[in-house]
Amino acid sequence: MSKGIEKQYPISEENLDKANYLQSLLNEAMRLKLLSTEEIEGLRIQLAQMLAMETSSYTQGDSSSLKVETAQEIMMSIIYTLDFYLKSLPNTDECLASLKSMKIMEIYAKGKELIKTAFEQAKKLYELVGKNKISTDNYAYNDTIEALSGFFKDYNPMFAAHDSKVSIDYPLCIDNMDTCGVEYIVTYLKKLYYENEFCRRFPDESIGYLLNGYSNDNKQLLVNIFELILANSLGSALLKRSPKDLKTDKDDCIYLQTYLSSMAPDDYELAIIQASDKIIYELEISNEFLLKYIPQAVKYLSIRIKGLLELNKLSTFFIELKEKIDEADYRFEDGVSMDDELFRKVTENIRDCSKVSHKLEIIWKEVRSFRDLVDVLGADCIFGDEYDEVFSSFNDLELAMLLSEIPSDKFYKDISSNPEDYDLHMSESEKEWQTRLKAFVERLEDVHKEKIIQLRENLHGYFS
Repeated sequence: MSKGIEKQYPISEENLDKANYLQSLLNEAMRLKLLSTEEIEGLRIQLAQMLAMETSSYTQGDSSSLKVETAQEIMMSIIYTLDFYLKSLPNTDECLASLKSMKIMEIYAKGKELIKTAFEQAKKLYELVGKNKISTDNYAYNDTIEALSGFFKDYNPMFAAHDSKVSIDYPLCIDNMDTCGVEYIVTYLKKLYYENEFCRRFPDESIGYLLNGYSNDNKQLLVNIFELILANSLGSALLKRSPKDLKTDKDDCIYLQTYLSSMAPDDYELAIIQASDKIIYELEISNEFLLKYIPQAVKYLSIRIKGLLELNKLSTFFIELKEKIDEADYRFEDGVSMDDELFRKVTENIRDCSKVSHKLEIIWKEVRSFRDLVDVLGADCIFGDEYDEVFSSFNDLELAMLLSEIPSDKFYKDISSNPEDYDLHMSESEKEWQTRLKAFVERLEDVHKEKIIQLRENLHGYFS
């Protein structure tokens, strides 16, 4: 059916809020006089009865002990469940008909069944994501996939259906974030699965080089990998190359800056569409989801390209692949230490983080001095195995500089088994990071380990 002859409903979906569907539906129905005052009042009474019943179930009959905040959470869960059913209906006329003909309890029961089905769908999607995830050291990507397993343990569809209770850091390329609870988890996992499917069409090595080219700190950054790959693939398609080739260089960017800038707006749009089609064709994309998702993402990228063309900055859009991160890169400055108050706040914030990726975000954002970094490591705000992840984020030079903090007379001893080798003034936390750093370096491959130790020796000679 063409758009021109689609049936028009009194209440347009576009006027409804997906996150507050029932409320916005009732507001529209009242505004358009599609529900009478008596019908609205009847729904309010039924909702109050529904809340009383659910709170009684939650407290096992002792509703007097219920906190106001808990009652509000239960009400949000009820509304979410009602929304879940109403949003499953084909149009707003059907929604109004249901509200007129069905008891709230009936709608609630149907919503619960749909949530149960969605939960099972999310479980299947999570299994698929576990199988098709890409190989990357990006913390947000890996931590988010791991954290999502907690959703299936902690989700409470009975009294907190609206709350997914999971920390999702890894950003999707397209994420409207206008839903919550299991509805959002299903959407997120579905998009992540298909983004992975696209990324897996490229070699792991190329993806790694692309991330290295994007930033030396790519492990710590909240960056969407699908988007980076799609952008360079788009660049290759525009250059009349295979979109499977992610390589671009400065000359390519100069050419594209000139080529795209000279186009009339319609020609530019056509070139982008043709490049998008070429990506789909040459990568043999046949999945219905990706056939829609890729053009949507390309459209978003084309807006950014347009803006950069106007600024003559297209070279910042396409990423030059980089085999290795430049080891000479050193991310700390000398002599710019935090004052005591700021240091206390920073270490408190790090200590409060439950995830290492969040701790690293604070370290890379707030710690500019190497001296401060050493003090942070010994400030009792990083614990146990977290040290390994923190050390993994440092390059070889930074690891060598940290190793140089350990005096030579102790560096070659097994200080983990000889605590008396520590200086008496060192805190337990300071002893721990030094012990764990030595153990971390010991576990590296011999060539890598020797390189870091040699760097340490060079530094020692330089500073002595």
